[in-house]
Amino acid sequence: YTLSLHDALPIYRWKQLPQEKYRHREIKELTDLNELKGKSIPAWWEQGFGDTIQFSRYIDELLKITPNVTFEVQKELLPLLKDQFNCNVVTNVVNKERFDYQVPLLNLPNLFETTIDKIPRKNRYINADPIKTEQWKSILNLSTDKKNIGISAGASAPEISVKNIVNKIELHTKANITELPGVEESVIFKLPKI
Repeated sequence: YTLSLHDALPIYRWKQLPQEKYRHREIKELTDLNELKGKSIPAWWEQGFGDTIQFSRYIDELLKITPNVTFEVQKELLPLLKDQFNCNVVTNVVNKERFDYQVPLLNLPNLFETTIDKIPRKNRYINADPIKTEQWKSILNLSTDKKNIGISAGASAPEISVKNIVNKIELHTKANITELPGVEESVIFKLPKI
């Protein structure tokens, strides 16, 4: 059973979870972008790191409507995201009474009526720290003559392993990634902090 993007976005929302896990519920939730002009709003993380990074592309879309956006992210992502957007990026929203609305990050695609053609795209919406980029280049030993594909896998459940994840990727792509012409594969698991 598959859903279209139009059908899936309304259910890809935090509020499906119990109310006690719904942060900032004392601030009115944004349900209509037309209400936002000139108002202040925190957009807040709700799922994992990947979702926060992926859906952060909507922060710039919010900023086109109002300059008063605060982006709440996980503390581990603050160093990466703090200088990426023209707004406050914080790990904890305070002074909640100053906000007119709040919005969970994963509600934004639905509010913006996203279709495949309307996904916000830029050549690059996250810029990496140049010093860390050089450090990782020396750790990863990337190929200079082939395309590098990195698969980052992590799981807390003991039955999920990198091998299982890679096997599923290969099964779904119906090709062994390393057999593609000009491709170097790197499987990365629990990378060290640098």
